[in-house]
Amino acid sequence: MAGGLGGQLRPPHLSWKYSWTKAIVGWRLAKSGQALLLKCRWSPERFWDQTLFRLQNLRPLSKASVTPAETRALDASEVLDQPLEKGSERI
Repeated sequence: MAGGLGGQLRPPHLSWKYSWTKAIVGWRLAKSGQALLLKCRWSPERFWDQTLFRLQNLRPLSKASVTPAETRALDASEVLDQPLEKGSERI
């Protein structure tokens, strides 16, 4: 089939980083080791990504616990128009 499409089949190869293990433990264990190490490499990054996604999508426990006044953003003029506390200076 590959020849009919203008190509040819070649045996699969390991990444150069893992090819030395093929000579020691054989093809099957070298390929399994490569897959396992790649999984271990990306596992913490996947966990961190899922954790950040879940934190980003947290919702309040109930709608009654958050009032609209608590959810609105402060306008800069509201912050600047507030009186200064005693002993503090505006820079």
